Amino acid sequence: VRCVQETAPRWTPKVYRDYSLPGFFGFNSSLLLTGEKSVGKSGILAYASMWAHKNNWIVFKVPSAYKLTQTRNIIRRFHKSGLYLQFDQAKDLLKAFRLENEHILPSIPVNLDIYGKYNVAGVHKDDLDPNPVTWDPERKAYSNDWERFINPQEKLGMDDSDRAIDVSIGERLKNPQNLLELVDFALKEQFLSVCAIYEILEQLYNLESHCVLIAVDDYNWLYRPSVYPSFRYANKKELNKKIPPYHLSLCRAFMKFDGHKIKNGMKLCAASLGRFEKHVFSPEKLNFGLGYNYEVEQLELDDFRNFCTFCNQNGLWKVNSPNEFDIQRLYLMTQGNIGEAVECMVTYEY
Repeated sequence: VRCVQETAPRWTPKVYRDYSLPGFFGFNSSLLLTGEKSVGKSGILAYASMWAHKNNWIVFKVPSAYKLTQTRNIIRRFHKSGLYLQFDQAKDLLKAFRLENEHILPSIPVNLDIYGKYNVAGVHKDDLDPNPVTWDPERKAYSNDWERFINPQEKLGMDDSDRAIDVSIGERLKNPQNLLELVDFALKEQFLSVCAIYEILEQLYNLESHCVLIAVDDYNWLYRPSVYPSFRYANKKELNKKIPPYHLSLCRAFMKFDGHKIKNGMKLCAASLGRFEKHVFSPEKLNFGLGYNYEVEQLELDDFRNFCTFCNQNGLWKVNSPNEFDIQRLYLMTQGNIGEAVECMVTYEY
């Protein structure tokens, strides 16, 4: 693993320098793993999650942000805030969170001082408007110009739709005793899964009794237009009539690189470098804070040998005692890329 170095590295305590990767400054903060596709970023994320579980951390993991934005599921617009609700996908995350942490959740009391502040779409009562009206000087149009095409009957239908789901988990569950009770209640209700995730994250961010890890894979897909179409975004050519993730209520919960706000833990994200023609979009080109990301590179030959031995011993590479020539030929074909090496192992006959 290689760190993208700053021109003038910041000072860090000696204990950090002795036991950490060089150049990393995001202690009790956030770390973004970057690199080419299939070099092992998701594997590192999985190992970090396993380590956290072993050491009695609470882990909230998003296995694939790509699936949140690029796979079609039933969504519903909450017109009051202009956000789209992903109830089914939120329930899937809650089920996984419960399964992974059910041995700890009963012992975590709910802090009622910060509980019950989010509405059904995950908007905090003290937050600004999540979908403000903006002016596009290029197209000379306001972002809400689409409202001119909504007739009165449709407007009544939108209001009725909002009233049917405009309830928060704080209104339905007044005094939850622990996080497990909060999760179980949300899983039984039809429209409270998104709101519950925001309430749980609020509790985790302010938790002092346990360490917390928020892990998000495919993080870069939270910053690309989603697969869901909507005429409301026809005025924005970069969206191509697609709903942006910042208007998908579930995605908004994980978009911020805000591990520094976790009282006792950190946020770990993984994102593949994008290639467009001859350009590589890496973190420094996005003004991303240097010292908060690591580029995961392809395996060196010695490490690749160990990887090939592991695959052979576990039946993934079905070769009788691969010799040095087989390993070096495979390395030449893949340049140490784990994903490409596995594809070659299951495709080619040696």
